[in-house]
Amino acid sequence: MNTTRTFSCSLSFVALMIAGCGAPPEDEPPTVLPSSSMESDTHGDDHSVVTDKADQNGPQILFLNFNGVTLSPGDDDATRSTSGIVKTVTKFPAFNQRFSTNYYDDKKNIADIAYKVGEKFKTVNVKVVTTRPTSGVYTMIVVGGRRSLIPDEKPTAFGVALRDCGNHNPSNVGFVFTDELPSSVAAANIIIANLIAHEAGHTFGLSHVYDGRYTKNDDFLQTQTYLMYPTAASFRTPMFNNCGILAEDACPPEGDTKVADPTKECEWDLLYQNVGYVAP
Repeated sequence: MNTTRTFSCSLSFVALMIAGCGAPPEDEPPTVLPSSSMESDTHGDDHSVVTDKADQNGPQILFLNFNGVTLSPGDDDATRSTSGIVKTVTKFPAFNQRFSTNYYDDKKNIADIAYKVGEKFKTVNVKVVTTRPTSGVYTMIVVGGRRSLIPDEKPTAFGVALRDCGNHNPSNVGFVFTDELPSSVAAANIIIANLIAHEAGHTFGLSHVYDGRYTKNDDFLQTQTYLMYPTAASFRTPMFNNCGILAEDACPPEGDTKVADPTKECEWDLLYQNVGYVAP
């Protein structure tokens, strides 16, 4: 049986970086976002199996839903608009681009964010799309709205998803609460892309990790290291790690997986195992 927990992403005392649209950013001085932390939350593990990943042909589709959606409670199934996280029928609004890099151009902002998400997964067999597929299975990240739409969500959470150990359900649903971002935040597209990649990582079977070179509470240093650190989403260039120290329970090993150290998670290995590898 696959195992899934809910995980969320939050923003604490971290630096938010300024960058241009589309291409990788040049170095710029940081803009500090004060107050609450940007956390990624997980509401537990996903025990539903809609379609095993082995039944798919081609890449795993990652649909970034910027248009808003109404979700009903149930097993995670993006194709049926059901979620294991929502408690009642819930309408999520469309993405509000008021604070993004191209303030008044929805299409440019969405294309820019999707490009940045794709860069995070460029060696993983994932295809990022912004138009809802009309057939087949796909993972959906709902981009927009506030955390209050999900009862009992952490008061600091900026995103949430079920952790799908082994990626057995290719139709998971995750959330990024972009309406929680301050309107003054710089480089919002980068932050949103990092949040999306983080929550998608949970749906592909990744847990929260931290870098053992620092303490767990050293948020600013952690955010420079691993994308799956609970507060990693706000920093400009976090990536998936080689083998980070787990900040919570690991997924149980599956198949031929050899766990040399059960306190660590080797995210690239898990992504290639759970989703597949493609040459860059």
